[in-house]
This record gives sequence, structure tokens and C-alpha cells, in this order.
Amino acid sequence: MYSDVEIKLKKGNKILFSRDSRCLQELIDLIQVQSHRALIMWALDCAKRPLEQFEAKYPHERRPRICLDLAEEWAREN
Repeated sequence: MYSDVEIKLKKGNKILFSRDSRCLQELIDLIQVQSHRALIMWALDCAKRPLEQFEAKYPHERRPRICLDLAEEWAREN
């Protein structure tokens, strides 16, 4: 583990990373060379897991699923 993250973890911080965190530099570099569309698709894909958990808890609440589906449709068209 990176020392900056370990320090924050030991202090009980809930936010372990900042833009300057060494462990994020590789990811930041990768994000900077991606297209806007690729980043949107990645974010939408990341949203699917918590959405499944949400739907398990609130099976009749369809608005988040509709929003995700519409955003994904928009991203694929543009």
C-alpha cells in the first residue's frame, strides 16, 4: 500500500486519495489519453454494480435504471 494512503487510513480518514496521491497517477495518466466517450462508458459501467444493489433493495424504483439506460444509449449514439 502507498504510504500516503496508509497514513490517512490510520488517521481514520474516509477520503483516502487526493489528486496528488501517487497510487492514482497511473490512472490519471490513462484517463488523460482517453476519449470523452470512452470515459463516459467506463463510468456507466462502474455504475452498474451499485445499481444492482439499489434495485435489490428497492425493486419498484426504476428511475436510476432508466437514467443509466438513457445515458448509455446517448453515449453510444454520440
